[in-house]
Amino acid sequence: MSAPAPKQTEKTVTTIKVTDFPKHIGGEWNITHLKKKNLTMPSRASIYFDFNGNNLYGNTGCNEFNGKFSISTNELKISQIVKMEKPCSAGSNERSLLRSFEEVTAYRLTNQGGIDYLDLLSSKGSSLITLRRQNLSFIDGVWRVNSIDSINVTDHNLRLVIDTDQHSLLALTDCNLVTGYVMIDYQHGNGVQFENLITSQASCASIELQTSLFVALEETVACKQLNDGSVALLNKSGNPVITLTHIKLR
Repeated sequence: MSAPAPKQTEKTVTTIKVTDFPKHIGGEWNITHLKKKNLTMPSRASIYFDFNGNNLYGNTGCNEFNGKFSISTNELKISQIVKMEKPCSAGSNERSLLRSFEEVTAYRLTNQGGIDYLDLLSSKGSSLITLRRQNLSFIDGVWRVNSIDSINVTDHNLRLVIDTDQHSLLALTDCNLVTGYVMIDYQHGNGVQFENLITSQASCASIELQTSLFVALEETVACKQLNDGSVALLNKSGNPVITLTHIKLR
């Protein structure tokens, strides 16, 4: 008699009360579902809510678009959508997506497994469009580098400063400065990559350690919270390439 299959652990869905519109709604979202079905497009579909003037920008997965929105505690309206007119192999999905924007009257914000979901709702309360956003605020701040490729780092002055809102990375070493762009990967859970890394390239005794840090940052594709005070940056195999401890600033 075969053993029963292990039960799948369901992630708890938490409804978020929106009290700060720019914080909770503002910024970029990945468009994942159209009327509860996966949205299949040639490239990533996204939308950006800009509260400076209540403008929105996005990409259908084929064409860039822009428009206006208004929001309150219970309502969300999207209007004046204008898109580019490049040919689209998924034209039917694109047209349906744009029509659905015009039908939005409300919204629902939830969190599941550390990922935020924003459902754009019809007047009947059904989900027209589902948006998904990584919530990687747990990697924001100033960090001491504990280990690189499982080797402990004894230089406690080796630090990273990460700001996901500004998409910025700063690495402070004893003689060099490394800057880079923080790219949030919306296709994968806790996906993050560090791109356009630039170093000042001064020669010093710890250059080998700095090179290891540079390579490990380039290999990073995701992150994981280990506890309230530490995180791990992971490679494509899911193995930690860098572990960090948060530094509390006075």
